[in-house]
Amino acid sequence: MFRSFEFVKRLPSHGIRPIVLTLEPSKKFFDRPQNPKLLEELPDEVEIYRLSDRHYKIPKTKLGWFLRIFFRTMRDDDLYTATRRQAKELIQSIRKKHAPQAVIVSIPPFSGSELALDAVDGLECPLIADFRDGWSQWETNMFQTKWHCTNMVRLERRFVGRASSVITVTPELTRLFERTNGHAKAAGFHTIANGHQIDFDQPTESDADVRKPDHVWKIGYVGTYYYNPDLERLAATPWYRRPLGKQLQYSPLKEEWIYRSPNFFLRALGAFIEKNPEYEKRIEFHHVGDVPPWLNEMAEEFGVKDNCVFHGFVPKPDAMKLIEEFDGFLCTSMRREDGGDYCLASKTFDYLRFRKPLLGFVCDGTQKNFLLKSGCSAVCDPDDLNEGVSVIEDFVNGKISTTPTADFLRGYHLDELTQQLAEVVKGVTAN
Repeated sequence: MFRSFEFVKRLPSHGIRPIVLTLEPSKKFFDRPQNPKLLEELPDEVEIYRLSDRHYKIPKTKLGWFLRIFFRTMRDDDLYTATRRQAKELIQSIRKKHAPQAVIVSIPPFSGSELALDAVDGLECPLIADFRDGWSQWETNMFQTKWHCTNMVRLERRFVGRASSVITVTPELTRLFERTNGHAKAAGFHTIANGHQIDFDQPTESDADVRKPDHVWKIGYVGTYYYNPDLERLAATPWYRRPLGKQLQYSPLKEEWIYRSPNFFLRALGAFIEKNPEYEKRIEFHHVGDVPPWLNEMAEEFGVKDNCVFHGFVPKPDAMKLIEEFDGFLCTSMRREDGGDYCLASKTFDYLRFRKPLLGFVCDGTQKNFLLKSGCSAVCDPDDLNEGVSVIEDFVNGKISTTPTADFLRGYHLDELTQQLAEVVKGVTAN
């Protein structure tokens, strides 16, 4: 949600005053560490209205979770059901005090779509939908049946059809929404990317030329991979060969998230060490974040277990110190045959902050296009083992540029992106 936070922080400088309706920071809603000090960065004119969790119930049994998941495409989301009454009351209070001229909703969570429609009806103003992910075409866990997917498409089309403007974070995702919601093209589709607040015009010194001959090269990756080998195998299995109860599960798109994992990088790393045995003790892959159960097996498969360091979850202050020790970063992307990968990982901007090489084992799509223009990366086809080995060789030989393409990256600065959002808002409210 940092995207929404940064926009709210900057919109007042463009003559737009945000009035925020959000969830209270309770454990029911957000069972994760929080940083309330961030609120101190918001301008004084930003008012926040919060929805209570008093009616929100979390399933306590496996049956309860099953029913929630199974029926989620057929009825109101539990979050919306629990907050709709108080939301309508707050919306009327907001109308009387502020008289808003537009509603902007950030999605996911997708239950926000129903709250947004209530706000549009209660405030009688246009809707701007800001999609950070896909909706009906993004289902990493597969739908229970094709009918469930069809019903989700119906919900999406009903919502998008009410919007005056639809925003997504990448060109590929915009095209996916246009294809799914062609009936709503008159609403206007826009791409406003996720961004950064880094000054890439400021030069930095590189330590690449002062490393000792026995230097141990460290390649880092931070975060998750969104890869589940069991689900990926299930999606690739014909329905009549699937386990009982899973024969009808359905995915609208063929997406291979193994390409988002370090699988192809680790394969290339093993081949690189075999070709250059002098690096057997001098190159490491570091993963920072929760360690999935398949990661150790993957490292063992390619004979690089001893070259891998899996740190697990690390608090952000400690993680930043750890990341500073890395010599480069791994970038990956999932493979989608129809239109390419539509994700630009926000961690990519965090990597660029350190002005160190990015090793892109990426498929066609958003992430690859970005890396090729960033000025700090070497990119290869994950399926091409020789290309992967060459990227690692270029890395240890200092042949990957660490000078960012400032003009290109300036277009992703949050100030520039907020300007784009402000133009959309003013265009919608002027009609």
